[in-house]
Amino acid sequence: MHRCAQNDLLPEVLGTVYWTEQVGYQLNVPFQDGTTKVLDIEFINDKWHILEGTPEGYKTDSSGKIPRHEFGVGYWPDQHPRNPENLTLAVAPSFEEYLAQGIEMSNPGPSMKTQKETTQNTPKDNDGGSNLRGKTPEVFDGNRANSKAFISDIKIYFLLNQNKPDIKNVYSRTLLVLSFIKGPNVVNWVNAQIDEVNENLSEDCGNDENDGYIWKAFEKRFIQAFVSSTAKEMAYVKMQSLKMKSDHLDEYIAEHSTLIAELDWDGDSEMSCHSFREGLPAPLAKQVIQMEGIPESLTQWVKYT
Repeated sequence: MHRCAQNDLLPEVLGTVYWTEQVGYQLNVPFQDGTTKVLDIEFINDKWHILEGTPEGYKTDSSGKIPRHEFGVGYWPDQHPRNPENLTLAVAPSFEEYLAQGIEMSNPGPSMKTQKETTQNTPKDNDGGSNLRGKTPEVFDGNRANSKAFISDIKIYFLLNQNKPDIKNVYSRTLLVLSFIKGPNVVNWVNAQIDEVNENLSEDCGNDENDGYIWKAFEKRFIQAFVSSTAKEMAYVKMQSLKMKSDHLDEYIAEHSTLIAELDWDGDSEMSCHSFREGLPAPLAKQVIQMEGIPESLTQWVKYT
């Protein structure tokens, strides 16, 4: 992604966003510890997004979207033609289009029976060829947006097979994970990792295939290469806008716990307690305080709600 060469947005769209020459749009985000972080951002598809700088350029995805007006970022004015609420709705299909759809429906593809037979005759490959339990993790092609899901899948797969020789052996486990990383964008990285793993084995671990350093070193290299360096900033933005919806308390607790983990906050720290209380509906937070006093930990907040 190439950043805008000039500031061409209205002041209402910018809000607290400012333009820095030779850099682009930036935003100052205050953290609860009193520090301020300067984020590189871009207005994409009528939404502000946090950018991640990489050797290939800037990247972002849906997880980097800043909620509307969060931190004072702007938006299109109500009457502006670029405001999505002012866009003309799509015209309903004409009779001729409906007719064309009907013709397509009269020529269906393979029957369900044929599809079922095809599926039944397709060889299954759910055990990685090593008689391991569970479905193998989805192939990771280098897309950073999928890196955390890939790591989660790997952890579950390892736990299911923790007593299998191929998993207990650290060297084999590491090479197994490399076999799940494929595609033109990662082939060179994978080849380099094979050399790194073998070097760790011979030079750092005395050819001991069960030395945990082999896995730890590989895991560190994977995170450096594919896990977003702006993950904490994105999690913080989400935490700032996290609110309990209706009576969905369980969903709120789960989302709050996930963000705490991504931020590396102590679960019972003052910041964790404060953010949890701020996201609760005011009547519920008031009820808890009136009945129990101000909870001193996040554990108590969860318990009393």
